[in-house]
Amino acid sequence: MAIVFIDESLTNIPNIQKLAVGVFIFEISNKQTYPDFLGHFSDFNESPQAKTAQIFKLHFIKPDEKGILKWGRTKNGFNRTSDNFVVYTRHIFFDDLYKIIGIVTPEAHKKMRENQNLLNSFIEKAEAFHQERRNELLKLPHISMETLNNKPPK
Repeated sequence: MAIVFIDESLTNIPNIQKLAVGVFIFEISNKQTYPDFLGHFSDFNESPQAKTAQIFKLHFIKPDEKGILKWGRTKNGFNRTSDNFVVYTRHIFFDDLYKIIGIVTPEAHKKMRENQNLLNSFIEKAEAFHQERRNELLKLPHISMETLNNKPPK
């Protein structure tokens, strides 16, 4: 079962918990279920270091002023694209552990293309995550089936 952590530098980002739950749902469904705010999944295939570090991205959409999500014509999650990425990694030794290491918005495609330092920072965060021991990670705040089931109703 998947467990999703959030990089401490991202904890104040609006809706970061919702994005973490979305990544959790996506991963526990074996990449078959796309929550309505998530779209196209891929890796950073142009970078061997990012592939080795097991870094992935999911497109996400922000609601408009009325709170409506507008993806355009497609309802198929894999085909939904935006210019916003949630960037995460899978632990290299524990394939059920994931960590959100970045949010790139707006103009995510342009920023990733033009700023190699951004991808390098994600690689560094992923490599640091891979060095962590499972028992130490599980002491940190995270999203899991257990934490979702124990949430008090809103």
